[in-house]
Amino acid sequence: MWGMADRNPFHYGSPVTGDEFTGREQELQAIVGLMQSSINVALISPRRYGKTSLLEEAVIALERATPKPAVIAVNALECVDFVAFASKVVTEAYHMPGMQWRRMRQSAEEFMKRFRVQPTFTVDHLNRLAFSLTPSLAAKDGVQVVEDVYQLLNEAAATRPAVLIIDEFQDVLRFNDRLPYVLKALSDQNPDVCLIVAGSQQHLMSRLVISEHAPLYGMTERIGLRPIPTDEMIPYLVERAATGKKRLTLEAAQLIVDIAGPVPNDIQRMAYQAFELADRTIDGGTVDSARQVIVDHESHLFEERLQRLTASQERVLRALAGGSHASVGSARFAREVGLATATSVHRTLEALEKAELITRRDRRWGLVDPFFAKWLERIRRDGSSD
Repeated sequence: MWGMADRNPFHYGSPVTGDEFTGREQELQAIVGLMQSSINVALISPRRYGKTSLLEEAVIALERATPKPAVIAVNALECVDFVAFASKVVTEAYHMPGMQWRRMRQSAEEFMKRFRVQPTFTVDHLNRLAFSLTPSLAAKDGVQVVEDVYQLLNEAAATRPAVLIIDEFQDVLRFNDRLPYVLKALSDQNPDVCLIVAGSQQHLMSRLVISEHAPLYGMTERIGLRPIPTDEMIPYLVERAATGKKRLTLEAAQLIVDIAGPVPNDIQRMAYQAFELADRTIDGGTVDSARQVIVDHESHLFEERLQRLTASQERVLRALAGGSHASVGSARFAREVGLATATSVHRTLEALEKAELITRRDRRWGLVDPFFAKWLERIRRDGSSD
């Protein structure tokens, strides 16, 4: 059996819970309380800020506080179409703890009687039942499936918290733009069920939740994730490194946050690579080397990413990566990037934002990926992308 001392204590690329989860205590307590009170929630944050980790940790905390809560969690980004979404919802409904067909060992056939549209089932590689619906399922039949699952949750809500979580909620627009309105009606009809929608694309979540004419406007408690404060992140990094029997200096921890912040996933990635490179102590030099390793690993992907852009998008991106001091709304910036007007600059910024290449932080535009920005800086300095 291998322990923490045998492996890298930093984790990135997928959700974290337990000791690896940090910096979200206020939001965690708020979400658990809202779930217990059957109040709907909209959780909005940029990608890799940890919203999925927060939701998973909230479910774990709810399970500790309340016997067998009824929770269904689905990630819309993982569903190729509405049929896949509805099938996933049914599968998760079957595996909810504490439901009647599990307590009484009733068969899957008995479970399927609860649905007006009949799914089929198979046993997956984990020996779990997985339900699926016919690929030719009509949209109205898919809606009936969601309604029937909501009814199951409503029945469970009589004795315990009942929660439906849809992560990457903005992706439902890819396969059913009426689903948000269906969820609004179901939420109104079943006030004891807590609906949590989480999303990472601000402009789409605004259309769904925030703007005055959004289908879910006014029916959720909106929570936006902030960057984890530096005075919380630095001690966390130092303590995690110590569990792996290596010393991370305060200066190096600060440098990791300065380079990779404010995105928690990027900070963890930097810390992971620095831990891998260090012998016993992680110092500033180790952190610089870690950044170079990450940039080298992704240089080919960065080049492909750049080649997919239009010429004007590439010029704007390079200017932002280079730290242009001109206001992006100024005529000077437009001239700098070879565009005719500030309106052209605005359209280009919109396209880059939708592609999740740039974002606004502290009222300034910048690249989402700090390692992509470093790569662009390198090729500007060296005059080559090789």
